[in-house]
Amino acid sequence: MLKDRVSGLREVNIYEPQRYRHLVSSIKIVGDAVERSDHLDVVANFIVVRTMQDGEMTIFGAGRYVDRVRRNAGNWRFESKIVVLDSRQVDTLLAIPI
Repeated sequence: MLKDRVSGLREVNIYEPQRYRHLVSSIKIVGDAVERSDHLDVVANFIVVRTMQDGEMTIFGAGRYVDRVRRNAGNWRFESKIVVLDSRQVDTLLAIPI
């Protein structure tokens, strides 16, 4: 289904030009980070605003991320990312990951 959404977004459907602004704030390490040197549990708030060509702005999504990042060979990578939306209402044309 994701492949169908992406191909529809890129090739089939015609949309008015729009931009998305994705803001992430209040990043917080939770739990005892000292004891677990190989991974961190992190929460953060986010909001995505969609701006149409005429300047109209709407909140596309808002909520928080619940993440686990793991250190591997000196690099930090997401091990898991859970998106918790503030609203159950999701735009039916959602084809871009939040």
